[in-house]
Amino acid sequence: MPWTIYGYILREMVKVLIPTALVLVLITSFAAALKPLSDGLLSPPTFVRFVFFMAPTMIQFTLPFAGAFACVLVLHRMAADNEILACRAGGIGYGMILLPVVVLGIAFMLGMFLMSNWMIPRFFRAAERTLENDVTQMLVSELGKGRPFDKLRDDLVLYADDAYVDDTPPRIEGAPIQPSRLIMLRGVAVAMLDADGRLAADATAEQADIYLFRDEQAQRSWLALRLSNAQGYDLRNQRSIAFTDQPVFNIPVPNPFRDEPQFLSWPELRRLSREPVRFDNVAEARDRLARAVARESLLARLTETWSAGRGATLLGSRAGERYVIHAPRWERTDRGVRLLAGENAPVVIEYLTGGLLARRYHALTAAVEIDVDEPLVEPAIQVKINQAQVFNERFGGRGTELSEWNMPAMRWPDDLLAPLQRGRELEPLR
Repeated sequence: MPWTIYGYILREMVKVLIPTALVLVLITSFAAALKPLSDGLLSPPTFVRFVFFMAPTMIQFTLPFAGAFACVLVLHRMAADNEILACRAGGIGYGMILLPVVVLGIAFMLGMFLMSNWMIPRFFRAAERTLENDVTQMLVSELGKGRPFDKLRDDLVLYADDAYVDDTPPRIEGAPIQPSRLIMLRGVAVAMLDADGRLAADATAEQADIYLFRDEQAQRSWLALRLSNAQGYDLRNQRSIAFTDQPVFNIPVPNPFRDEPQFLSWPELRRLSREPVRFDNVAEARDRLARAVARESLLARLTETWSAGRGATLLGSRAGERYVIHAPRWERTDRGVRLLAGENAPVVIEYLTGGLLARRYHALTAAVEIDVDEPLVEPAIQVKINQAQVFNERFGGRGTELSEWNMPAMRWPDDLLAPLQRGRELEPLR
């Protein structure tokens, strides 16, 4: 075996391969970091660290090109210097001359298989954690300076008078995953935008807490925004938004390394085949299905109550508020339920606070719509009454007439969406 020739060819290819691979890795790493930087997800100090973690992940793309370039350049130079002709004259065939190239290719294949399935995904996760930490730091920095923050979602803008960070947040009783960081806000305003970037809804609160959760098994991070003493308004439908004591806005942390196969290790790919709900796309489809099931379940409960001749009891946005809706007749519509008055029996809505009757609404018709879109956690019930009389019990039953009125948002007393999202009720639908 011509070991001298083989060693010479391999040495020359490695001499070209190493600087070529380094240059390509550096260029592609910077290119991969440009989009998070331009999107405002990376601060300049963190940019270098992000590039450092991205460099090993780029080897899987640059090494084959660098190897091909090195082989072509070395063999071309050997042919130009008549070295291949000399080898052929010495009895070494072309196949034997190409053997070092084949060996190098096999080594690349085995190395890339090991790196792509075990080593490179770890660097992707390290880059993801760097991006995640920087987003939360930028959130605190921007809000602390009195600037609005819109980097979490395209349709969400946050503002706060003050922002503080607690790296040792208190435990949340009953939560399967405990938060890793707490961001406390004071004087909070939340704006939700439509597809055209115009204001669609807003909410204000005295204070808010943002919990950062990290699911290591699912390799997913999200922020849970809890508002206190909040008031909201939906500009599109001209109605108020109901908030419970502490509604939750679940905001996934922006991550360019979603659960695509190239970002997963071999064990993670095998786990996905057994637990597809861990895949982001499957989880999002499952959440949409859960919202649709919750909506239909709520409509079914309402119509069953009215069909039995009973009043449907709903919760208001404040503690102690109750609404009891009596409907002589009803019919399903595309957007919910239409309530109709019967013979000498109007649609009656009783408003109770602190257990005492405060107002009664007698309406000719009423439209009931169910809103399960984000950021509302539980389905919100919107009621619009027409041709109504309002009787105020505090003023001796005297009332006024309303031709049309959008009542404050209500909700069903029991949780409908949360059990579907965290439980296994949808498991048979996989």
